[in-house]
Amino acid sequence: MIRRPPRSTLSSSSAASDVYKRQGWTRWIVLTERVQNQSENIYYTPHNITVSKSGYLNGYAEVNMNESKTIVITLNEPDTSPPVISHSALTTAKINQEIDIVANITDDVKVNNATLHYQNVERSHYLTTNMTLISGNNQSGDWSATIPAQDKTGTISYFIRANDTSGNNATSPTMGAHIVQITGPPGIAITKPKGGEIWTGGSIQWIEFIATDTEDAPGNLTVFLNYTSGAGEVLIAEVIGANSPHNWTLPTINATDVKIIATVIDSDGNKAFAESPMFTIDSSMPEIFL
Repeated sequence: MIRRPPRSTLSSSSAASDVYKRQGWTRWIVLTERVQNQSENIYYTPHNITVSKSGYLNGYAEVNMNESKTIVITLNEPDTSPPVISHSALTTAKINQEIDIVANITDDVKVNNATLHYQNVERSHYLTTNMTLISGNNQSGDWSATIPAQDKTGTISYFIRANDTSGNNATSPTMGAHIVQITGPPGIAITKPKGGEIWTGGSIQWIEFIATDTEDAPGNLTVFLNYTSGAGEVLIAEVIGANSPHNWTLPTINATDVKIIATVIDSDGNKAFAESPMFTIDSSMPEIFL
């Protein structure tokens, strides 16, 4: 036998909540409510509660029963708000370097998942990878994914999509895609010595070079200067800020196969190398013949 409590009619301005008494040996209670002229039936037992409503999440009603066997059913409004994505878009990245994408995603209920969609330099179709929650929680947290390193210079594009548990979604940017310029490594050229010089050991000579980078200013570059000869490779100086020329006090050696080796490193750790033509260092005292 099914007993029905009195029908509750709520106007569109009423709070979507009501309280009913569980009576005696009643096994089932059928609650019929009217909200904004739409009737819905909610069926439940004290041990097994299933709630569903068109346009609402499953479990949209909160059901509680206190010690006096008073059952309180609170109906929650449907979730129609999409997630909010906060992301500082990248504009440049280095060749042969993975690209980490991080976004903060919030939702008033719960973020269900987030995905990263990207095109490689070859401009192929968009590829998709799942983003991982790395901090915070599903209501407000940071999500991350990685675009593989690109082996060519050019441009790539990407966008982020987030979905909540109600099926609402958002993208960053809201239209189109973020564009990233893939730049090459730094460059360096040695302009002095030019090759063929005969320099006296112990004297001071200038080493001149030009260091460049498409992303970093010269002041953010570091240049290592070495010289090589039959005795091996020896450090001359570490030049911060790629300042040229650099004065070098020559070693007192005798060698005809000396070369300058220059290494430039940018702020991301990318490197480039240059080598001068061979020159001579002569440390022998002149001989006098009578």
